[in-house]
Amino acid sequence: MIRVAARVPVALYFHENQLTYPRRRGRARGDPEFGGINVLSCLAATRCAFCSHHQREAFLDAALDYLSRDDSVDAAAAVAEIEGKSDVLPPGFHAPRFDAARLRRADRKGLPLRLVWPHRFDHDKNPDDLFGTLCDLAAEGIPFELAALGRPSAELPPVMAEARDVLCDRIVAWGHLEGDAYADALAASDVVVSTAYQETHGLAVVEAIRAGCAPLLPRRLSYPELLGANGDGRLFDNRGHLKRALRKMMRDPDAVRAANADLWRETERFTWEVAGPRFRELLIETFRAARR
Repeated sequence: MIRVAARVPVALYFHENQLTYPRRRGRARGDPEFGGINVLSCLAATRCAFCSHHQREAFLDAALDYLSRDDSVDAAAAVAEIEGKSDVLPPGFHAPRFDAARLRRADRKGLPLRLVWPHRFDHDKNPDDLFGTLCDLAAEGIPFELAALGRPSAELPPVMAEARDVLCDRIVAWGHLEGDAYADALAASDVVVSTAYQETHGLAVVEAIRAGCAPLLPRRLSYPELLGANGDGRLFDNRGHLKRALRKMMRDPDAVRAANADLWRETERFTWEVAGPRFRELLIETFRAARR
């Protein structure tokens, strides 16, 4: 049975990995054994694929560090083996649902800028920077609206609990939505914003852009990959830069809407129509590599 299993082609896909996932603030890092399982799985697999260039490079760096702790292992050779059989393969998304929501979108001309935050209510999404900034801008008297569409965690981050009270008259949605209700909430917004410390691809941001939102994202992780060569003006460097960008958008929301009316077209490369054949090619190549 073991010999038979060893001949079975294996394509290993990483949407996340345990070597680079950030630990919760104030808690010890998790058992390193889980990261080791990821490394051994890569070595055993026929082909490996990561959902972004960012995750692939971060994983390879972390794997080299992990394996270098064992003097009996040729860490560089092992990582080179993983690198040689790995690809970058972004996940696809079902575009028609978000296209339909975008077409149902009501005219928002003259209304305050509506922001959407489509992330889990958790530490690794760094709610401190966004919700702290929004409370500051609200204190300046600048009009805006907020849809926070994440799934709540067991413990609501303190900054979000405070913001829910401070911004109560500006919040139009709070909590997890699914299906058409989620797509419609994205389409009813103007700007999708993230401040995450952990993101391996950014599927929620892609969906929001497809639904008609303009992105405002940190210049880190996988976000520059999502926006491509023309994304520089949609990326911020720090919390101060984020506040200045949001203040400018909030003061002229109609200009933001007009400038980004066709931005949804840039997500075409992430649709299943494009991504699906690439997954099929990965499986075919896995089979061929195993035969060789």
